[in-house]
Amino acid sequence: MIAAGVSFFSYGKAEAAGNVYRLPVFETSDIHGYMAEVSGNSNEYRLAYISDKVRDARSETGIYRKDRALLLDGGDIFQGNTMSNFLKGSSLSAAFTLMDYDAAALGNHEFDWGVHTVVDDDATLLDSGFDEEPVVNSVPIVCCNLYYKREKAPFTHDYVIIEKTAADGEGNEITVRIGVIGFTEDYSSSIMYSQFTGAGYTVLVNYTEANRIAEELESTGAADATILLTHGDALNAANGIGANSKIDLVLGGHMHTSASGKTVFGVPYLQPAGYATAFCKAELTFSAENGKPKLNAVENVQCISTTAAGGKLIPNEANESELDPKIVALTNRVIAEIQDLLDTRVGYITTEVRKSDILPGSGGRATSAGNWMASIIRRSVGADVGFMNSGGIRTEFRLTGFSWNRPITASDVYTMFPFNNLIYCYEVTYRDLLDLLTYSLTPKGAGLVSYMVGIDCYYTGTRVQALAVDGKAIYMNGQWVGDWADRKLKIAASEFLATTNRPDGGLSNPLLAWNRSGKLVSNDTVDVEGAFRVFDEESAANHWELSVDLKAYLIEGSFTGEKWTPADEKSTDPADMEPTEGETVPEPEPVVKEKDHTLTILFGIAAVLMIGGIVAVVILTKMISKRKQEETT
Repeated sequence: MIAAGVSFFSYGKAEAAGNVYRLPVFETSDIHGYMAEVSGNSNEYRLAYISDKVRDARSETGIYRKDRALLLDGGDIFQGNTMSNFLKGSSLSAAFTLMDYDAAALGNHEFDWGVHTVVDDDATLLDSGFDEEPVVNSVPIVCCNLYYKREKAPFTHDYVIIEKTAADGEGNEITVRIGVIGFTEDYSSSIMYSQFTGAGYTVLVNYTEANRIAEELESTGAADATILLTHGDALNAANGIGANSKIDLVLGGHMHTSASGKTVFGVPYLQPAGYATAFCKAELTFSAENGKPKLNAVENVQCISTTAAGGKLIPNEANESELDPKIVALTNRVIAEIQDLLDTRVGYITTEVRKSDILPGSGGRATSAGNWMASIIRRSVGADVGFMNSGGIRTEFRLTGFSWNRPITASDVYTMFPFNNLIYCYEVTYRDLLDLLTYSLTPKGAGLVSYMVGIDCYYTGTRVQALAVDGKAIYMNGQWVGDWADRKLKIAASEFLATTNRPDGGLSNPLLAWNRSGKLVSNDTVDVEGAFRVFDEESAANHWELSVDLKAYLIEGSFTGEKWTPADEKSTDPADMEPTEGETVPEPEPVVKEKDHTLTILFGIAAVLMIGGIVAVVILTKMISKRKQEETT
């Protein structure tokens, strides 16, 4: 049995018979480094807001007491935001220490940098080296169904027992012991192969083991209540433990969406949205029988939106009572550390980039964010076609207020590409490309090979109906046009997409086989470095504007255009371009370069503003003069 947290002395009055004692329980999950949102016009201190609500619950006696509330996290703590990524998670480790977290689940993204970079050998979160004085992080990591080379992973606890103090409304208190059992769904296909499966890790989704632990803890009196803390869908887990489980509450994550409720057999569950945009709260209620606590119920189960607090998330004098000052101070130091990245602009966009912005005609297979990311990957290595997985899109960029553009900063680029994936570039035939696209239309393949740019693919259901280049079909209804099946092109994909397999209906990701062949031509470009190069070149050529392709390339429906013909061929052979004997070559028309009217427009706007200002001054002067005349009379 592993005990975590602190054993507390009795505070206040002793327990009173017949009273109801309450212990607040809080959960965050999938924070992904978002101590604050710093990409907008004003910074939102999300974690400081959540911490303040936990501190309020722990300070009901007028003195802060960690024992008066339980604070847990469902995993995916570090990876995803510049405030954490650029500092390798040390900022979040410092925050979890300051907030007095009691335990955390192990998320799939804890493996992105290698699990031992964020979890210590003693099964706690990594110690923080962010501030000058290193801080030991004692927050335990729990997971009972993770295995390393067929043995339980040595760097996680199956469970922890945490002593807390429940209190009634009259100040009476009772000591309770909460068993927190760690669990995870099988997230092996959501982690880069080299960091998980290839490194010897496996997950066994065995709710029998979780139920066994809960039964043991409660039957032996080691715990007065048990919580399943899982990095997975809370409802699925609550249903998975079954009707006869001793588990009293299920807390989930991984899904990035808030959820709460009870199963048909009465097990309550909670799950907060990601990026610290929400947190969960419940109350465990106890009674005292013969001096011992007995769990009565789980009450007031709720998900609370952080972002709904709006202006209360902004650190200023008016919001001092809404934000934890310790986390505000830490957040300020982190922002100062990455300020250069926040201030460095690489360009601007005039089109919103959104994850849920489905492009017309795509049947859900194209978004502005998916197109932009796939295009950047393609251009980073000079490929013809680029692919992107939906899970790799971690952020979006909106135009706010009346703004017609949105600056993109260096910090934004790191947030777009937080995983330091290599870009895999392949030289394949169009027949090979068809195999990849066919796999991408399976349900599991679509979650991996989600978005594409560079060639038009018409599909119906799970079947590729046509491939088209420059508006002409090179493949249609199972038939290739000419020699297109054997012609070659280059395609590009992220390392995660290129090394992960999700078999479906007898089909597997063909990239894995290509990795073992001569079709893989390069994998030495880091995605974020390639993105900076693409943006530098594009902004220099387009007066800082970065383009967002809003064309659907995966197109739902049948192709109704013409087939490719030899007349459509565009020769690049110089000999083919020379005129034959007797052939006259028309003189090329003079190229008239379109004038850039940007400066003219800007000067015009400035002139209008200046004239308006002069008119306002004249009117104001006349009003003052008139007022003085009235006063003298």
